Order: sequence, then C-alpha cells, then structure tokens
Amino acid sequence: MLDAGSSFSLGSLGFSGDQGGKAMGYGSGFIISSQGHIITNEHVLRNGTQTEVELLGGKKFLAKTLFKDAKNDIALLKIDATNLHAVMLGNSDSVDLGEWVVGIGNPYGIGQSIMIGIVSAQKRTVPGSGYPPLIQIDAAMNLGNSGGPLFNMDGQVIGINTILLWKSQGIGFATPINVAKEFLEKRSHPPVKAASAQPQGPMGPAVDDPRSMPDQFNPLDPPWKFGR
Repeated sequence: MLDAGSSFSLGSLGFSGDQGGKAMGYGSGFIISSQGHIITNEHVLRNGTQTEVELLGGKKFLAKTLFKDAKNDIALLKIDATNLHAVMLGNSDSVDLGEWVVGIGNPYGIGQSIMIGIVSAQKRTVPGSGYPPLIQIDAAMNLGNSGGPLFNMDGQVIGINTILLWKSQGIGFATPINVAKEFLEKRSHPPVKAASAQPQGPMGPAVDDPRSMPDQFNPLDPPWKFGR
C-alpha cells in the first residue's frame, strides 16, 4: 500500500514558470534521481523563460531544462541538489482496470494535494487530442496537476497526470510512465539512473500541440491561460 505521508517526500513538487518577472502558470512534477532530475509535462514549461521548483518544506530552486519533447508532452529538468528522495518508476503495461491509484499535484498553485481514484480504462485514445494512448482515471484532476505523479498502491509511479475533460467531472488522463522511460533512455546522455521496478514498455505515438485540441480537451494547466 502507498504510504501517503512518504509519497510527499518521494519527489512530488510544485513549480511555476516565469516570463518577464510575471508568473505564467503552475504545474507539478516528480524527482526521479537523487541528483535532482525531475519529470514534468512539456506544456507546463512552454511559455516560461525560467522555472522555479518548490519542494515540500518550502525550499526553492531554479531548474535547468535539460530537454523537452513536445510530441509526447514530457520534459526533463535538473535542480542543483543531491541526496534527494526519488520516486520508483513502475510498469504502466501492468496496470489493471479498477486498480486504485493516488496522484499528487499542485492544483491552482495552492500547494501539494493528494487525489485518489481508480483506473477506468487502459490505452484510451482521446479523440482530437493527439496524445498517445492514455490511462483514464476517475480521480479529481484540476489545473496545476499537470506533470505530477500517478502512483499505484505499491508506491510506484505508473503515469504522469496530463489532461482532463474540461466540461466533465471524474474523467482525467495520465501519460503511461513507460512512455517517459523510453524517452529517458533515448534522450538523456549520460542516461539518468531512475529507480525502476519493472522493464520499460514501447513508446507511444506522437502527439500534437495541445493548443490545437478542441475546446473540450485541455491540458491540466495550459500556461497560456495564466497571467492574462
């Protein structure tokens, strides 16, 4: 079972993009190595010129963007810190329907919050979104949760909270963590040594710019909607 208390120390965080001294949006992420490597969504960073990471406890860091993948909406950041408590990456191919999941995020920038729900569908293709097949969950997602971890009950990250159905409740989606694991293997040099519980799965198909989605589909925290 996931220890909700320790899950906060497992690298979930909130951060804000900044452009010209003006906050452009808020999002979430999670630490995957003790040396400060962080995974989040690419769309969270898109309009910002710098990113400030705030860990649980209030300590803040300016993060360096190592690389971004807009097609799969994944980004890798690095903060200047060591001996951090990193998450363990699970195997999203082994997710079962009806499985309990726990997400951590930064809804509306108010601070770390936990959401809980079940897996409603696997490999769900959201019409018009352009995203790879996603994990559908019924946990309450809100703006600011994008990039945060989705845990199984073994305390392993199985997904990255990504989008919600804008005019509905109880329908959210997470990018399978195996997509991110494949991304790390191919793009990080030297490879980031993330703790992994299972072998990684295949890369999902490419995705379009989230801004081209129909109105009913929205990234959890589109940065172009903040600060305006």
